[in-house]
Amino acid sequence: VKAYAANPCDPAAAALYETLLVDEERTDVILETQQAVLAEIEDPKARAAAAFAFGARWAQRHHNPEVAARFLEEALRLDPGLEPAFNFLRERYGQEEGDWERVVRLADELGDRGHVDPSCSYLLAGGGLVAWRQLGNMKRAEQFFERLGAIAPEHPALAAFEAQTG
Repeated sequence: VKAYAANPCDPAAAALYETLLVDEERTDVILETQQAVLAEIEDPKARAAAAFAFGARWAQRHHNPEVAARFLEEALRLDPGLEPAFNFLRERYGQEEGDWERVVRLADELGDRGHVDPSCSYLLAGGGLVAWRQLGNMKRAEQFFERLGAIAPEHPALAAFEAQTG
């Protein structure tokens, strides 16, 4: 437990600790420990990295997409530039649950940081594409792409949108 708490992103410590708990059917302890570890991390980037690592492990190792989504959404809220987190959530919320509106709301909310964080361009492009293709909401898509154009005027998704919509 001490090695895991000291470095929760260490793959060896995580594999050993989590495997022992899974074998004992105590995944609730894994979740509690991870939440406690996150609560102790003050630096937002470090907390985002840990939440991302936890989410990835819940998705891949523990096959629990609900818990994975919670951790990955927390990671994305802390670091909107985490493209793999957004991809997982788009797949989970949109493709699997059919809640494309939730994907667009998340991209819209976190994309608001785009004026200070250019790494949000992926969220804006993704939100625009989902609004356009999955929801058929051209006005909302245009709003995403206008914001994208303000921070990344050469973004390929913007050029593709403009080429296809005129």
